[in-house]
Amino acid sequence: MRTKVNEQDFSRWLMQHGNGFLSSTLNDAPEDAIDIPVACCCNESLVEEIFDGCTQEEMEQRVILSPKNAECLTVNKEVLNRIPGELKTYLSTDSVSCDKEEEAHNYPMEFINSLTPSGMPAHRLNLKICAIVMLLRNISINQGLCNKTHMKVI
Repeated sequence: MRTKVNEQDFSRWLMQHGNGFLSSTLNDAPEDAIDIPVACCCNESLVEEIFDGCTQEEMEQRVILSPKNAECLTVNKEVLNRIPGELKTYLSTDSVSCDKEEEAHNYPMEFINSLTPSGMPAHRLNLKICAIVMLLRNISINQGLCNKTHMKVI
């Protein structure tokens, strides 16, 4: 991670964290707990802290990393609500493929559509013009359309 010149303390803390040298100073803390610097905490919504008062161009330069899909979907929804314009919803097309046709009834479509496996988009994809999206598959490496490419909806 790149840090600015005036962020040397944070840079040192980040390196210690990455190398596994940090622990909590609390006696009753779990073994894997660490103390987070006050500067890294926010009292408001994280989305408000990062995106409040931003222009569209500034929003495109900011990011919130999330360790789990559930949190990522919540953050994405909140950020998408900040972008002006009409919301368009696209649904996935799913089907069950089984050796025995009667087994397909064990997997109702409502259940399948509720799943969001890692590396896959949600069943319900909400987009707005100017939203930033990430490409999840290599479509054309020669044209730069590779996995994890950031793109803008136009």
